[in-house]
Amino acid sequence: MLALESCIGFAAYGFWTAAYVFIASTCCCAGSYWPAPVQIAEFHSYALTNGRKQKPGGLSARTVLHFHRLLIEALQQAVSWQLRPTNPADAVEAPRAVDVEMKVVEEDQTLG
Repeated sequence: MLALESCIGFAAYGFWTAAYVFIASTCCCAGSYWPAPVQIAEFHSYALTNGRKQKPGGLSARTVLHFHRLLIEALQQAVSWQLRPTNPADAVEAPRAVDVEMKVVEEDQTLG
């Protein structure tokens, strides 16, 4: 079984790969193991501060938010299939995506 933090390493192969590895390793294949809300919150904190594999720093809040939404959907499916009584991701506040102002290049700054 992979720890939540170890799935961040798969982000180098793409967001959906990391999400699939997390869900498959911790929720589906591990049998009786289901992440508790506190583990999901710790994962968010870890991803925001140390989530990058190829350079120091964390993943963006928007990326972690996407991961959280996918996790909510996957765990909600487990509730629908009666594998779990509740969805632990519902008890965790998702990180807020930060809007970044777009930088516009003026015509005189272009090469052409």
